[in-house]
Amino acid sequence: MNWKSLGGKVAETGAHLLGTALAGPGAGAALGSIVGTALGVSDPTPDNIAAAMDKDPEAAVKLATIQSKRQTDLEQIAAQRAVQLASEETKRIQSDAADRASARDLFKVNEVPQMALSCAFIFGYFLAIFAMMTGYVHIPADLNAPFVTVLGVLTASVMSIMNFWFGSSKNSQDKDGALQRAQDRKP
Repeated sequence: MNWKSLGGKVAETGAHLLGTALAGPGAGAALGSIVGTALGVSDPTPDNIAAAMDKDPEAAVKLATIQSKRQTDLEQIAAQRAVQLASEETKRIQSDAADRASARDLFKVNEVPQMALSCAFIFGYFLAIFAMMTGYVHIPADLNAPFVTVLGVLTASVMSIMNFWFGSSKNSQDKDGALQRAQDRKP
């Protein structure tokens, strides 16, 4: 068990703020020491604290007491975590923007290589599909699995080429990112 898992277990007892703080980076060991002391754990590791919680029928009351006594500190930890997450997201967005900008700057200089490579790849891809579908090319049975794997990789590459020329769905990327962040925040 790690601090994030323990944070989830603590939150399930009703001490949501304490659980969230335990699950956050950096605060787990410090708060774990406080929680461990309250539960009578001499070596406050996530596993030992979880075991003590399972054995102690008063664990939920003790955790709620810690949360109420340290409400301000826990709120500050939660606020710092929110700032950290926002900073990480800002850095990721800036990195993505810089990556797109450098690709677009290269494209401004000379678009012929990208255009030629894209056209050659797409033409070859559809030519291979056509040859396979019409029976012009026969794939031996023992090479069928590797061929299908290569075809899958080539199909994914077609999508990358299309995204380069026509853009990808920004809303879809934002939705996926929001879902991942929500999943990461759960203690």
